[in-house]
Amino acid sequence: MMAFREKGSRSYQAYRFSWFFRGFLFLGGMALIFLFLLYTQSLMAKLKENATSVSNAYAKLLAVATYSNTAGPELNVIFEEVIRKTDFPIILTDPDGIPQVWKHVPVSWDDETPQARARLLKLAQKLDRQNDPIPLQTGSEDQIIGYLHYGESQLIRRLGWLPYVEVVVAICFVLIGVYGFQNIKKSEQRYIWVGMAKETAHQFGTPLSSLMGWLELMKDQVDRNHQKMDPEGYEKFDSMVLEMKGEVDRLSKIASRFGKIGSTPELERTDIVPVLTSAVAYIRRRLPRMEREIKIIETYEKVPLVAINKDLMIWVVENLIKNSLDAIAERYSVIRIVIEKDRSGKCVNILIKDQGRGISPKEQKRIFLPGYTTKKRGWGLGLTLAKRIVEEYHRGKLYLAESKPKQGSTFVISLPVA
Repeated sequence: MMAFREKGSRSYQAYRFSWFFRGFLFLGGMALIFLFLLYTQSLMAKLKENATSVSNAYAKLLAVATYSNTAGPELNVIFEEVIRKTDFPIILTDPDGIPQVWKHVPVSWDDETPQARARLLKLAQKLDRQNDPIPLQTGSEDQIIGYLHYGESQLIRRLGWLPYVEVVVAICFVLIGVYGFQNIKKSEQRYIWVGMAKETAHQFGTPLSSLMGWLELMKDQVDRNHQKMDPEGYEKFDSMVLEMKGEVDRLSKIASRFGKIGSTPELERTDIVPVLTSAVAYIRRRLPRMEREIKIIETYEKVPLVAINKDLMIWVVENLIKNSLDAIAERYSVIRIVIEKDRSGKCVNILIKDQGRGISPKEQKRIFLPGYTTKKRGWGLGLTLAKRIVEEYHRGKLYLAESKPKQGSTFVISLPVA
């Protein structure tokens, strides 16, 4: 039913440029994120190397400090003084591997229970997998008074989380960028649609007022001179004037609908059946002019009231029916209009089914995009504006329920019960 205009058209070129620009921004953003990750990873590697060097230096300093001292209280004092300003886990054991002093481990410094000792032994084994224990010697090198078990500092552990944090930040940055871009795009489209609609209504205003004046003048002149005219000719002319007046009135309503786009319309609790009947009747009166035998079948279920703006909703329904008519290529065909409640009973559904050309799966994703049309003459805003009217103004839904090539399509307008 819908497709882009010719590839050489300005709308197609603008569409291609828009996608090219968005792709350029996305790839540029991803390149910047990659460079940022690469740079921070190099810094992290250097910081980790420095932190590891500091940890080793403190551990060796403790070993050197205890080289000429004996075990006992003096060793404990040296241990506390050397590592007081460190932040890495340290466990000092005697030659038999029994913990004597520990710090920056999940065991209280004064816990002497067997459970704490067993836990400290497991922690010491875990630290040994990170770094080889340093023997503490005194007097001669053969006399070992204990072993120093140490692990990575808190800084190193925090640096280990940095890559994951960077990835999360990068993903958030991309999501925020995409969300912001989409909002900007929607805002721009909204302003364009509203501006075009307002301008269209304004441009319609002056010629419509003039036409209505001329029609009234024609009707007055005919009424004054109808005695001089042939009775049959007068009746035909009078009916033509009335028909023209009806069309001008309808154009005035269309201009009024365009003028309401962009401003919050007034909604009224309404029975949707008469509204739909009116829209279908207008289309049905014009079917003979289309040189095709198309039958419109209406099936209306008794449904609750819905809050709608009648003029805008009639415009939406007429637009969908006209799209169905445009999609029908056969001389004989049927369009079905159905009103029913949904299963939950919270919404009233209007189904418009045709037996037209159908829509391919690829096109179904883009039929509501502005500027998307198969018509040689048209802006491609009909379905876009219809969806906006239903979903933004009436808090309902407009969607393509089903479509198969050469079998037809089914559009659904779902309105919440008032």
